[in-house]
Amino acid sequence: MTATSSQWGPLLIALVVGVVVLVALSRKEWVRKTDVENQLFWYQSTIPGPGEQFPGFVVSFDQEAETPPVEEIASCYPLMAPVKVEIEVLPPESPPSGHAADPPQREVSDLKTVFAKEAVTQSLEIACAFQTLVLTDAALVDASKLPIADTFLATTIDWKSMLMTMMNNFPTVYAHFVAKTATLLGDASCQYVKLNIRRDHLVYDSMEALSTIPRPSVRSAMRINFTIEQGVDGGGLQREWFMLLNLALADPATGVFRCVDMNEQIFYLNSNSAHDIGNDHLLYFYATGRFIGRALLEGHVLNFHLALPLLKIILGIPVTLGDLEDMDPEAYKSMLWMMENDGVGDLDITFSMTEKRGDDDLVVIDLIENGRNIDVTDENKDLYLERRFRYLLFESVASQLYVFLKGIYEVIPPQVIMLFDPEELGYVLCGDPQEIDVDDWERHTVVSANLQPHNVLKWFWAIVREMPNEYRRRLLHFATGSSRVPIGGFAALTSIDGRLCRFTLNGVMWDRATACITASCIVSRACLNRLDVPLFDSKELLEMAIYSILDTELHGFTTD
Repeated sequence: MTATSSQWGPLLIALVVGVVVLVALSRKEWVRKTDVENQLFWYQSTIPGPGEQFPGFVVSFDQEAETPPVEEIASCYPLMAPVKVEIEVLPPESPPSGHAADPPQREVSDLKTVFAKEAVTQSLEIACAFQTLVLTDAALVDASKLPIADTFLATTIDWKSMLMTMMNNFPTVYAHFVAKTATLLGDASCQYVKLNIRRDHLVYDSMEALSTIPRPSVRSAMRINFTIEQGVDGGGLQREWFMLLNLALADPATGVFRCVDMNEQIFYLNSNSAHDIGNDHLLYFYATGRFIGRALLEGHVLNFHLALPLLKIILGIPVTLGDLEDMDPEAYKSMLWMMENDGVGDLDITFSMTEKRGDDDLVVIDLIENGRNIDVTDENKDLYLERRFRYLLFESVASQLYVFLKGIYEVIPPQVIMLFDPEELGYVLCGDPQEIDVDDWERHTVVSANLQPHNVLKWFWAIVREMPNEYRRRLLHFATGSSRVPIGGFAALTSIDGRLCRFTLNGVMWDRATACITASCIVSRACLNRLDVPLFDSKELLEMAIYSILDTELHGFTTD
């Protein structure tokens, strides 16, 4: 287990205190309800907006035939050294960590359980070939249906209990979610997955490593090994890796996402990924799904937002025409104008779209059979708008969407995240982007005995209060590996294994006669959320040491 029930007290208090922040998240547009026959159906609890003549679509993928498991395909692709993934286990006969004079020796398990990248890529391609994207009117669909029917994911859901939990306020639902994910995360004292990553090939190696972890180990504790670098990951390396990959995925040049709102950093799946990434593009989406699943599992936060339609699809919630506004405002405005005005036939529009493929190639997409030769008129414009909407949000990224969802659900079962509405899920994924509350930070900080009576403690918080919020985020990242505050505030700060772990200031001796002020004066132990701060004899020296860190590209951890 990664947490005990006694740890949830402080977390719940922090969540209740922060509930005011979530007033805007209380709206639930679509909710699951039961009818007189105890069958689930979708109920739209808000007044439909523009485009109400169009239904809310529920996304699902139907499998046409059984596909071979990746284990069977893997036999055709021998595993080549060096491997990106190692499963390391603690021998059962060894004493638990911390109870032996010498640390127990870990053993690398049979590497045949790890698959070659080519095997995973082919497995995903075959799976996509036998999947059909189905968009169903929310009024006609069983609300218990999950987006992906996967026997590995299949489980009996206690819908009565789940619906009752969904009715609670966000802090209560989130506390339930945290308790559930704590039971899913593997125990690092028994087994962990080690990813071998080349820093100068971070995206490529990370995508390969994440995608080739066997399903039984996908929730195991994770450690990162940056090859050709010294150091054993006690948690800080994983946090740095998460931050670096986080930033890379938010870069459209990586090819997984495209930015649909630069100001708010909102992203949707990239329909041009086959060109931008190449033959492995499905593997990238699958790995990214697993990455986001791990973020939910371990309480990490993203530095970018997923578009509202994508959040809805992840949760299995109906998507409406109005949701298009969140990811393509221009397309939404033009479609809204067509709905509200006559004379569409004068616009010389056909049932087709022109789409960019690659760098310069343009291809014509028929929205219906022979659509490029069929004009849009006032009489058939509703069909055109529906077909265009379906293509923009779903059909253009069908394969990418399937493997992306598959990756998420393999780490976090859909019934665990279905407790949230889309806004809540977005909040869980992205944390609190607001101004860092220094009072809350100080209130929930553990201070070493030698620092408590020292002026450095008072000076430290004075400097933090004086600095811009961006620099506070840099300091938080240096100390913990993440620049975002957890949803529950600093009381909910956790270690890499999901345990509550307060921010700590630890005083260390300093001699003015022999020391100089450099970026290495203040040392971070990100795996422990701890800063080792020299006991300077002036505020100016402390400030110089702090800013020497914040003005560099250091990522904030030290290995022992």
